[in-house]
Amino acid sequence: MTNAGDIRTHLFSLATRGIKYDLDRMRHAALMCNNPQDQYSSFHVAGTNGKGSTCAFLESVLRSCGKKTGLFTSPHLVRFEERFMINGRPIGEALWLAVYEDLRPTIDEQELTFFEATTLMAFELFLREKVEWAVFETGLGGRLDATNVVVPRVSVISRLALDHKEYLGNDLVSVAGKSSVS
Repeated sequence: MTNAGDIRTHLFSLATRGIKYDLDRMRHAALMCNNPQDQYSSFHVAGTNGKGSTCAFLESVLRSCGKKTGLFTSPHLVRFEERFMINGRPIGEALWLAVYEDLRPTIDEQELTFFEATTLMAFELFLREKVEWAVFETGLGGRLDATNVVVPRVSVISRLALDHKEYLGNDLVSVAGKSSVS
C-alpha cells in the first residue's frame, strides 16, 4: 500500500479485532522490532482519572528541563497524530504513515489490535525521533495493557475508579491489583 488513504483505512480497520487482553502478541511484536521501547527512558502512567493530565504535566516538565520528549496518549480528540507528540507537537502524517508501513508485516503477523498497533508505532516513532524520555499513558489499563511492554524508569498510578469491570474487577482492591504498571 502506498496510498495514505489505504494505509489509514487499514490501520483503523484493526479496531474490529476488539480487545485482546494479554501481552504475548505485543511482547513478540516488540521483540520482532528489536524492542525500540528499551532505547530511551520512560514514564508509565495508569489509573482511571487524571492519566492524560498527569502525562501532559510530566512531558511538559521533562521538556522544560531540556529533554527531547515523546508522549503517547489515547484516544485522540481531533486528529490521529495527537496520539504521538514529540517535544509537545503532534507528529506529521508522513512520519506515522512511514512507520506504519514498516511495521505492518509485524502488526499483521501478530494480529495486533488497533491499540496494540498504535502502541508499537509509538515505540518505533520515539526511537526514530531520538527522544530521551517518553511518557506512555495506558489504554484500558491493568497489568495486561499493551503499554506494559515498557520497562519504565518511573511508574505512576493516578486515581482509580470502577471502569472496565469486565477486565479489571468489581471493586477497587481488584482494580488496584490489576493496575500495577510494568
